[in-house]
This record gives sequence, structure tokens and C-alpha cells, in this order.
Amino acid sequence: MNCHTAHRRIRRRFEAGFTLVEALVSLLVVSFGMLAIAGMQATLAKASDLAKQRTEAVRLAQVKMEEFRAFDSIVSGEGTWNYATNLVSGADAAFTPPNSNTAFTRSWTVTGPDGVTPADPNAAQKWIHVTVQWADRSSPTLNQSITLDSNIARNNPTALKGLVAGQAQPRVRQPKNRNLNIPYPAVTLSGGRESAFVPPPGGIAYVFDNTSGNIVQQCPVPTTAITSLSRSGTGVTVVTTTPHTFVVGNRLAITGVSNVAFNGVFTVVSVTSTTFTYTMPSPLPSATAATGGVATFQLVEGLSFAAAGITCTGLDAYLLSGYVRFTDGTSSGQLATDAENSTRPTLNLNATSPLTIDASATPANTAPAAFNCYAQQQLVVSTPNVNPSTISSISRSAATSVVTLTTTGAHGLPVSARIATEGLSDFSFEGSFEIVSVPSSTTLTYLQPGPDASISGTTSGPVISRVKLIQQITLTASEPVPAAYNGTESRFVAYACIVTPVDDDSNPVTEAAWWGQVNLNPSGWTIGTTSSDRRVCRYSGDYISNGAVSNAEHPRYYRRVTGALTSQNFFVVRGDLNCPGDVPVNFNASGNSVSDLLNANTVPHQPASIAERSFQCLTVNGSNQCSGGNKQYIEPSAVAITDVVPMF
Repeated sequence: MNCHTAHRRIRRRFEAGFTLVEALVSLLVVSFGMLAIAGMQATLAKASDLAKQRTEAVRLAQVKMEEFRAFDSIVSGEGTWNYATNLVSGADAAFTPPNSNTAFTRSWTVTGPDGVTPADPNAAQKWIHVTVQWADRSSPTLNQSITLDSNIARNNPTALKGLVAGQAQPRVRQPKNRNLNIPYPAVTLSGGRESAFVPPPGGIAYVFDNTSGNIVQQCPVPTTAITSLSRSGTGVTVVTTTPHTFVVGNRLAITGVSNVAFNGVFTVVSVTSTTFTYTMPSPLPSATAATGGVATFQLVEGLSFAAAGITCTGLDAYLLSGYVRFTDGTSSGQLATDAENSTRPTLNLNATSPLTIDASATPANTAPAAFNCYAQQQLVVSTPNVNPSTISSISRSAATSVVTLTTTGAHGLPVSARIATEGLSDFSFEGSFEIVSVPSSTTLTYLQPGPDASISGTTSGPVISRVKLIQQITLTASEPVPAAYNGTESRFVAYACIVTPVDDDSNPVTEAAWWGQVNLNPSGWTIGTTSSDRRVCRYSGDYISNGAVSNAEHPRYYRRVTGALTSQNFFVVRGDLNCPGDVPVNFNASGNSVSDLLNANTVPHQPASIAERSFQCLTVNGSNQCSGGNKQYIEPSAVAITDVVPMF
């Protein structure tokens, strides 16, 4: 064997050994790769498992959140799931859903908008925090969790029926951006979803849902008699006759104090059980003590009843409101023009129950509606018109503001006239005030009591800063009429009834409703048919020309009322006179005197004849509708009036 052959054998032996090493290295690399793949598979399996569990947890939280949103009533004790008592904090026991490999625990916390736990049962909003916890496959403890947060508003479910069709809001701009049926003087509450109104003579504030116009709460308005007042520096300490419920920050009206300098609207700065203090503006009155008077809680824009220390209760009710006008008992009461805007003196209604609702014809198996009615004699007075004047400047010292006007002559605004200022660079000078003096033909002064009265300074309007005369004002009959307002435009009794509906057992799928005839309850006079009595007429007619008188058009007997009714007006004449009629609206495009844009037709209401009070059975498709006592009232055919526009 030569050297060349031996060398080849050695090389083949070496090459064979190197190939085995490569194979071993490759096997090692592949083994690491397989281990990595196996680890990745385990991670993917764990992540997939966790994703499935998280999806299940989110679903469980969403289910609970939707349960909260599905309340069928806002009032405690009504429905199967109500906002007041069922939207509260709680928790479920641990449970394992079908096809799941772990157990879940679900808990929820309900707070008010201010984060307070537990939430006020009747809070305007409730914040819901739903938490779901579970243990994944790597832990024996609850190491995983998700939380869903949302807020739910206290809106009556019956107000949502028009949302799908876009009918929940009219297409016109609404006063104060809320339902037209809410009384205009009502203040908007904190959160902007509700408004509050105190019907005269006061005592209870009713809270309206701004969308539906329905009444959702009632809140007591604290009023306390005052024993004495004492001033030390700018602070006034008020001693009340009995323990009060006022809290720091309440705005109170102090009236009837023996020294008028202590009267006004002030903010409470400290309290004890039978005293509270407020700060007076300077310069201070010379008196340091006074007696008597009343302190009354005031509604202000942005008010929160809870923050004011007032506990409200839930209520599901509708507003019924209107005016009662009177004649003086002469034949002039037969004229339609007198019924349009009567200036005759008003008569008293019963102080505790000015109006009543006769629900004797309510459908069978349906309870009569509960109601509370309020009424107040009012009048509208006027003063001759004066054109607006441009404000040059306003300077205020303590409670007195001096307004300098830019006019080419005397501004013509008299003492005791009410004015409104607008367009000023300092908004604290804007508002409605009564003129207390007219130092010159280009100046006037007014008082602004309360804490803002301590502001001093001068302001100039930017471009259009004006003072306007308020030409007409509405007063209660007991108020003194300012000397500047020597014209009487109208007199009337304004009334408001809070009617709590009942469930319609004859038609359970509809919302709560009420039935009844609304009657005046006189005090000091009688309803009858003689010359010494008075007859009550109601403004009514077929305003929409459909051949019937609907609830909104003021029938004798309301049928299945499911919302607010406004402008339900009455006219009182001498008992032996007829209710005045009127012709349909006659619009003349040329604008001459024959145009008549108001139909003041009235029909008898109290007393009613037997024929007018009869209830008739309807026959529909040959079937008598009186079965089970389900009768429907038919308006007398003589009442049918067409082409009528609402009066007020």
C-alpha cells in the first residue's frame, strides 16, 4: 500500500467522524426548537384560555349592566325592577358558567354623581361599577379581574317610547331647553336633566324630568319662623322659633322682620339646631337687633337638593294647570271679548283644596287618581312703554348701584319701575331690579341686596349695554302694586294640580293614566243657577278640527290622561247667565279689523245638566262597549267648535 492510498483512507475516516458531529449538532438545534415550539404552544393555550375567560367575564359584566338599565319604574314599590330600590350595590356567589373551566365572582357598586356610597335612591344619576373576578389555570386565587363603569339617569321608561321614531323632542327650540309643559319659573337643577318648581303658596318643590315633562320627585321646602335677629359687625345671627333644617350654603329669603333692613335673600354661613347666621352687606343698618319674620329656602339655578340637605321622595305624576277668570256678575259676562282677558276682580277658592277631581266615572277595576291642587290670585299690571336706553357706566357702593345712561333727553324711567340690565362687561351687574330713585334725567339707582351687594366698582358696556323697562309684571293679589304700574291688564286665579296616575287595568300594556272631571271648589261664594250664584264655564272646543274634543282641548271629563295638561282654563259668570260663545277664528290677510285670531268660546261646566253629565255606551262594529262598566263619556254635540286656536 503506497502513501497515497493510506492518506485517502485516513481522510475518509476523518470525514465520516465529522458528519456524525454535524448530525449531533443538528439534533441539538432541532431539540431546542421543539422545546421552544412546545413552550409557545403552552403559552398560546394559556393565552387562549385567558382570552376566553376574559370574554366570558366581560359578557357577565355587560349582562349585569343591562339588568340595571332595564328598570321598568323609577318609583320605589312599583314594577318588578325599579330605579329607587333595585339599583343598589351587591354581589353574586361564585358560579361557573356552562362550558367554562373556572368560577367567576361578580360584584357591583352603585354611587351617586358625587361618588358617595351608597347612592341616594332617587339621585338624578347613579354610577355603576361592575367587577368580575376569576382565577386562571396558573393560580389558585382570584388573580384576574375586569371592571365596567357606566352611569344611568333617572328617566321614566314611559318617556322613551318616542326615541325610535324621533318623537321624544319637538323640532322647535324650547324655553330653557326643556319640555314645554314645565312651568317657566322652574329652576334647572344640578346636572341639567331635571327642573324644580314650587307652586304657590309654597311648601313643596316638585321635580320635573326635562325631557318628558313628568313629575319624578317631591321635595319639602323648609320654612321656619324667626324669633329674633341680632347683628354683630357684618354677621347676623337668627334665632328660630323651632329647630330648623337649614345647612351651610342654603339660600334663604328673610321676610317680615320688624326692621326691613334685615330682609332680603342671603346665604347661610353657619348653623346650630335653632340658629343660623348670614352676612349683611355694608354700609350696615344702624339697628343691631330685630324680631319676627320668616326664613324660607330658595330654589336657585344649579341647585342640588341632596347637597342642600333636603331629602326628596320619588313621585310619578303629571301636571294639570291653567287659569280661572271671572266676571263681575253683570250681563257683560256674556261677551266673548270679556272672556278673552278679563280684568274683573277674582274670587277665592278653597285654601286647602281649591280644585277637586271627580273620578266617579273611572273605568271599572281602576283606582281614582290621587291629586294635590294649588291656586293663587294674581294680576298683571303695566306701565307706559319707554324705549331702551344705552348704559354708559354703572358704579356700585354696597347695595346701591348708580346707572348712568347715554340719552339725548330724559330717560323717562319712573321710580318703582322694574328694569332689566344686559350686555355689561361685568355680569354681576346684570339682572332685574326695581328703581329706587332718579337723581337726574340721565341717571337712576337700584338696590341689589344679598352677598353681591358688597362689590364696588365701575363697569362700562362693550357695545350694546342697555337698560330695558319691564312693561308688565305679574303680582299676587295681596302684593302692593308699585306706583309706576297703574294699568291693570288682567286678573285671574292661577292653579296647578299634581295628579298621580294609576295603572290602567283594562289595558295593561299602556302607561299609567288618570280619569276625572276637574271642578272648582269655591270659598265664600256658591255655584248654581240663580243670580246670586256663579256658573263655571270652561274654555273648550275642537281645536284640531277632528270632530272630537280631546284631553288637551279641555273636555268635561278627562279620559286616560298620560301626560301633562296645560292651559285648562275656566271662566266664571253669574249663575243665571249663559256661558259666552265665540265665532271661529277669522284670519284676514289684509290685517284689518275683521280679523279674529282668538276663539274664546266657553261651555257650561258647573253646574252641569243631567244630559251633560250622562255617560253613553258606544257600539263599535256592532259590539256594545259597556261590558264590565267600561263606559266612555260623549261630549254633547253642541260643543263641537272648529278652527279654534288655544287661548293662552
